[in-house]
Amino acid sequence: MVLKAGFTAWNALLAYVLGRQDLIDGHQTYMMSRVLKGSTAKFSSINSSPDFMKFVVVREPLSRLLSAYRDRIDAAYETGAANRFIPLILTFTRGMGYKQTYDNGTKVMPSFEEFLRYIASVAPESHDPHWRPITLQCGACYVNYTLIAHAETLNEDLGYILRETGMEKDADYTILLYNSHKGRGNTSDLLENYYSTVGPPLMRKILAIYRKDFTMFGYDPSDFLKMMYPDGSVVWNP
Repeated sequence: MVLKAGFTAWNALLAYVLGRQDLIDGHQTYMMSRVLKGSTAKFSSINSSPDFMKFVVVREPLSRLLSAYRDRIDAAYETGAANRFIPLILTFTRGMGYKQTYDNGTKVMPSFEEFLRYIASVAPESHDPHWRPITLQCGACYVNYTLIAHAETLNEDLGYILRETGMEKDADYTILLYNSHKGRGNTSDLLENYYSTVGPPLMRKILAIYRKDFTMFGYDPSDFLKMMYPDGSVVWNP
């Protein structure tokens, strides 16, 4: 299960199918990954069997990064993760004097550009799962996936999965629809605004970090880069 790629919607649906109304009522459907955690032996058995459908949900890297920033960093009043990462980001970008300090009663927040600078300074393997490259956590080297679903077409793709696995008869499809895009607004509408602050050198670093996510899962940022950098200072070379 990849965070910031339809994680909430799929977990809510899975909790419903498996009768975990307690997790749904308690807004704790994220616990499903722990509920289903199996042994190494079980993993090996399932992975080698043709009787199971194996899939991963992926998301366009630039959108996923922005969604992670807005939900995990910018929404400091909502998440414990913000209290953890904001001091790290501010210390890296502004110096040791910034450890989630307040300015005239307002909490100091890292900008999106500062968030990306911090990401570019840390080994990708050490990234938080909400923005770690999917190719470093989806088991692509170990799992023979039946299919790859995309967050951009989540309802259609997971609807197909439910039909093909026979889970459709047990699922309330409206739960999937209800839990789609439950974050803080439509990220795709904000991409141009947020990435307009990102200079060419930093953007090139970000593209390098997530290069495999782009190429392995069929995403092409060329048109977006042409719009953001019309002078050709950043181009996509897959």
